Amino acid sequence: MQRLLIGLLIAGLGAALPAFAAETYPAKPVEIIVPYSAGGGVDLTARILAEHAKAHLGQPMVVVNRTGGGGAVGFTAGAQARPDGYTLTMMTNAALSDEFLVKGARYNYRSFTPLLQVAFDPAVLVVKKGGPYDLPLEGFLDAARKNPGQIRIGAGGNWSAQDITRALLEREAGVRFARVPFPGGAPAVTALIGGHIDAAVAYISEFKGHYDAGTVRPIAVTGEARSPFLPNVPTFAELGVPLPVGVWRIVAAPAGTPPEVVRTLEAALLKGVNEPAAREAFRKAGVNVSVRDAAETRRYLEDQYRFYAQLVKDFGLEPK
Repeated sequence: MQRLLIGLLIAGLGAALPAFAAETYPAKPVEIIVPYSAGGGVDLTARILAEHAKAHLGQPMVVVNRTGGGGAVGFTAGAQARPDGYTLTMMTNAALSDEFLVKGARYNYRSFTPLLQVAFDPAVLVVKKGGPYDLPLEGFLDAARKNPGQIRIGAGGNWSAQDITRALLEREAGVRFARVPFPGGAPAVTALIGGHIDAAVAYISEFKGHYDAGTVRPIAVTGEARSPFLPNVPTFAELGVPLPVGVWRIVAAPAGTPPEVVRTLEAALLKGVNEPAAREAFRKAGVNVSVRDAAETRRYLEDQYRFYAQLVKDFGLEPK
């Protein structure tokens, strides 16, 4: 009988070992959902990070573009994925702000467990080089005060970070522009060069070619620090108009992901983003690396939530 019990115990342990091994994380490739098209800034950020973090994770990291609905398709898929660490999402501001601005959004920032902030792209106020408003910010704002509602300013996306920059600049500086909407910052810059508008709010990647060609002049950037790509361009805050706006890129898992899996992913992603080769790849791609760990990112998202909640109240915005 004793031998029989020992035999059964050994057999039971043997049967349990494969099941235990199967639970070791990660046991298969990890997918990163990018809610936007391939080749854009969010996609490039995800692909560079995945390439350099995979060795530290011990499994491939595969970027999958799930587009549609201005990011809603990808964010919904990421929020509803199994919280097992095998499906991550590259979050942007829309994953948080859509709760306030998009009717029927099935996700918010609480739908995700943040792992790492990778980048922050400031919004930039640009004017045409040699044009009538080719002025420092102080001069530009003085002109706007003298001509209320006359300076035509283009920004991409209704209540995007670019459009929010325009609205906050009006409020904080006591000016009023003629708002000209565009589907994105790039077409706004094209209109600027063509003389159809007087200024534009765009991201660096959307006007860098024109800047290099000497056809546009950036006069101020949002955020807390100057952009490494525009070191001679002051922040709005330096000039007395703090604008805490920009597009952040955060890697997140679904809410409810086990803490030990979160720690494993965070460690691998941190090591990957800090590799010298990764930093060089980000630099060449024009990605403004700005790293926050999981705890810092969580606090930042909470601050951003309060910022957007107040913004919606201040400007009387409603979901559409």
